[in-house]
Amino acid sequence: MANTGYKSISRYERPGKHGGYGYQVHVIWKGKALYRRISDSSAGGKRKALKKALELRAEFEKKLGKSRTERIIRSKSKSRKGSRSRS
Repeated sequence: MANTGYKSISRYERPGKHGGYGYQVHVIWKGKALYRRISDSSAGGKRKALKKALELRAEFEKKLGKSRTERIIRSKSKSRKGSRSRS
């Protein structure tokens, strides 16, 4: 799963016979979880699928009573390039 930069939304790309392309929305709040996948093909393209995933996340958060946030999450690089010098 690829990080989209949006909270509770991941991108999945599984090529092959049983694969697919789209976004996964997974919201957990107070022990309850809501989950759904939106495929690119059913939404009419990659951008429309992301837009639909954002709308679905807002709907899930409202249903669970979770406060809405637009904060974008950025992960830190796990690479240690340049932190060590070789002798």
